[in-house]
Amino acid sequence: MRMHALVLATVSLLVAAAPPNDDAAKKEIEKLRGKWESEATVVKGEKHWTTLVIDEKGISWQNNQLKGNLGLTSEVKFTYKLDPTRKPKEIDLTWAEFANKGKVQLAIYELDGDALKICESPVGRVRPKKFESNKGSGQSMLTLKRVSP
Repeated sequence: MRMHALVLATVSLLVAAAPPNDDAAKKEIEKLRGKWESEATVVKGEKHWTTLVIDEKGISWQNNQLKGNLGLTSEVKFTYKLDPTRKPKEIDLTWAEFANKGKVQLAIYELDGDALKICESPVGRVRPKKFESNKGSGQSMLTLKRVSP
């Protein structure tokens, strides 16, 4: 009887320590796939406008604020990893280029139909706990709507 309880406890611990469900992440990627335009993006307390393109390979983030002011498009590419089993859901953004290439930004996200919120911390900082970007926090808060195909 003790052995049975010990085996059951061990199996329970292994299941609890298992990595995020890959199937859940794959399903979530399908839900996130597409083009998203910002309703509001708040970076360090200041509003900006952005577009995200998300697919299974990565995320392309386009800063339309620079495009309007400078005649250029600032585009940054990331690979990403999701954990939709966490509360709030987590996304790790790995820079694919520039000075931060290979560095990870920790973020949380919330998907509600065609509405997406992402709150990210600067590289090297802890993951946000709430969806907010206050002046001095360094966190960025993106509120996006899916663009119709």
